[in-house]
Amino acid sequence: MAAPKDITIENLNGKWTLDKSLSSPTDPLLALQGINWVVRKAVGMSNVILGIKEYAEVDESTGEPVIRFEISQNTTSGLPGTTESRWVDGNERKQEDHIFGKTAVSMNWINESKNVKGKIFPVVDSKTILVYDDNIPKFLAGEVNDDNSPSDGFLVERPQKDVGKEGDGLWLQLFIRNLDGKWTAEQTWGFENIAETRRYVRRVVVSNSKGEYRVARLVYAFEG
Repeated sequence: MAAPKDITIENLNGKWTLDKSLSSPTDPLLALQGINWVVRKAVGMSNVILGIKEYAEVDESTGEPVIRFEISQNTTSGLPGTTESRWVDGNERKQEDHIFGKTAVSMNWINESKNVKGKIFPVVDSKTILVYDDNIPKFLAGEVNDDNSPSDGFLVERPQKDVGKEGDGLWLQLFIRNLDGKWTAEQTWGFENIAETRRYVRRVVVSNSKGEYRVARLVYAFEG
């Protein structure tokens, strides 16, 4: 289902399912992250469901407001799900779960944009350092597809609230690093027009310490 107009990057509240018919395969990403074959197989054969809560709270250390995400991720395979906490302030925080192990996570807004041949794209300061390829920041910004062909990219939607940012559009950047130095995962969140419907999209790059990387565009359907 298309995302309603009132669902924006500043209001992702609701239930979402991964639309596998429109998304890149996730197995190559999970393999680079060292996820075992049994778990990958279960994920591949089941529906992936996200429950997202996005809200403002006061940062106790600064007294300033900060946007927080609480995200539950489950599958219909019967495997135990995960719960993720994210704060949109650029600060790195440690997290641990039974799927991805011990990680450090940071998240922040992207509001700076650039004009490429008449199209507006977010300016992504890629944090992927285990491997470098010119196409990584281009993919994260929406300039190219997962096969490096040209892409129409993210929709450019102006902020609806005062998030302390000004610009043509607003997107989110997420960076996760494995604390053992084995892999990193970088994501850009936004909305794209896919098959003439507005969809919530995560563009993901996973790299490992061997210099390998994989990219994926994950497309979600809004369930309410």
